[in-house]
Amino acid sequence: MGGGSGSEYTTSINSSTEVSSSKTEINEFLNELVREMKIPKETLEWIKNNIKEIISKFKENEIDVEDISWEGSFSKKTYVEGLSDIDLIVSLGTYSESDFEFKGNSKLALVKLKEIICERYPKTDVKVGNMAVTVTFSNGCELQFLPAFKYYNGYNIPDPKSNGWITTFPKRFKNDLTALNQKLNGNLKPTIRLIKNLFNKNDIDLSSYHIENLALKILKDYKGPCTYSSLLLGFLNGAKAEINNKLQDISEQSAHVDDYLGGNKSQLRNAYSIKIKRVEDKLEKYNYKEWVDQFE
Repeated sequence: MGGGSGSEYTTSINSSTEVSSSKTEINEFLNELVREMKIPKETLEWIKNNIKEIISKFKENEIDVEDISWEGSFSKKTYVEGLSDIDLIVSLGTYSESDFEFKGNSKLALVKLKEIICERYPKTDVKVGNMAVTVTFSNGCELQFLPAFKYYNGYNIPDPKSNGWITTFPKRFKNDLTALNQKLNGNLKPTIRLIKNLFNKNDIDLSSYHIENLALKILKDYKGPCTYSSLLLGFLNGAKAEINNKLQDISEQSAHVDDYLGGNKSQLRNAYSIKIKRVEDKLEKYNYKEWVDQFE
């Protein structure tokens, strides 16, 4: 009896050690992956230089640009190269004081911005969308320029459904995300980048902003370890249910961040819930090879 109990006890210790070792290896792998996701300094300088060129061209055309600010995932440090574009707010001051000739029609304002950018980059792919002018360079980098007028602590930006303007308060969401990131030892934003990578590899086609909002809601009351692997599993566990319901847009740019998935419990939402659960099932076993396979 004694020998049998000892054998079981030894097996139990070995099993626990293996799991602990696997978690350590997995977190080392994720730490390295986060480091690899950082934008190279030369790429960042290249982006900044091109933005300066465009600002200069605006001024040559007598467009009074008060400032250009980084928005979207780039400003929140949740940007993933190759998966995210770079949003830039082109502030034209306040609506009442601006003398911009096309301020009465946001669609014409977008066309004007495109014309000016094309003067500087005649051979570059420049397109007008519902809300922004997208410049896609030959290296794959995308810059999205949104004309905007300051409105209190927010902006009026092009209304995608008309030629008017809608109000958004991007700093609200950005501040909430930064506060939670600090609470989670600075590991929330890198975890969001890992989630975007994981979802891309597993054909879970959610928008970047949707993923960020999901992470903020799901991990708001998170009490577990602040390792990347634990935060990821905590997110996946909540996301498989949260994906089924519409998520309110804190920035007020729209009523919800995920209208593209249809109504609550839509067929598309259910399909993504199943995919998220499938990924969670694979990762919660803490098998090192399975984690590597899911990300690479």
